[in-house]
Amino acid sequence: MTASDDATAMMQHVQERGGRATFAVVGASSPAPHHHPCFDVDERALTMAVDWLERAIRRGV
Repeated sequence: MTASDDATAMMQHVQERGGRATFAVVGASSPAPHHHPCFDVDERALTMAVDWLERAIRRGV
């Protein structure tokens, strides 16, 4: 899997100004892919994603 053009453009913008940026993907089930009318992410993945992000920020990763 690769980052989207929007995400990589934003990361480049941040890095060019001395910031740090990363792209992370948390898997979750859905009955349909992104941008599809039936897309419905399994919201249980959100808790895991937020917990991971908080730990990464606190550790300075």
